[in-house]
Amino acid sequence: MASNASIESSETNFGLDMIRQLPASEVLVVSPLSVIFALTMIQVGAKGKTKAQINQVVSKDASDNEITSFYSKLSQEIARPSNGAQTRIANAFFLDKKFNIEQNYADIITRKYAAKVQALNFAQTAQTAKTVNAFVSNATAGEIDDLITEDLVKSRKHY
Repeated sequence: MASNASIESSETNFGLDMIRQLPASEVLVVSPLSVIFALTMIQVGAKGKTKAQINQVVSKDASDNEITSFYSKLSQEIARPSNGAQTRIANAFFLDKKFNIEQNYADIITRKYAAKVQALNFAQTAQTAKTVNAFVSNATAGEIDDLITEDLVKSRKHY
């Protein structure tokens, strides 16, 4: 059984390692915690080598349930207003309609991470970009309207 301190230590090490890998010459805004949340949502459905590699990053000695429980609670705590400050966390899993998602996986990430799960027709690149951008705009109260472009969707289709 892993302690919260063990998970937090792994999280801190991951964040520092990630930041060290970024080019010093560029101005970037990166949230290691957001990357960890994405990894833990993937970890829920991963198997074999992929799951083992993600577990090494998020916590070397925690069980699947401990990881999910810790990050689920953390995301809820962060989203709770404190001292007049509001932090927004928005998780989503957009997949091409060509692929099936296990309902149990979708249920877990929806329940534990308040993630939106939506199947899109990635062949309709303009509509895919519009849907993702609408989600981001809503999640950021209109602060970010155009996160991805149709060209980005086209360039990322490798199937």
